[in-house]
Amino acid sequence: MLGAIQAVIPQLSEIILEQGTDEKERKLCLEDLHKLKHAVSYYEWLQRFVNDLQNGLYFTERTEA
Repeated sequence: MLGAIQAVIPQLSEIILEQGTDEKERKLCLEDLHKLKHAVSYYEWLQRFVNDLQNGLYFTERTEA
């Protein structure tokens, strides 16, 4: 999913910067770009969280006494 998002971001940026882009379309693209950048941050955080879970950072095994 992250790869797909990162592939679309440059395309949206091009549309936004293109002089011939109508203002309504530019606004919609800017909104989408904002959402996608937020999604990238979320997926990166999620990956760090999963890595930490796999490394046992949050939970430790309890041994019975």
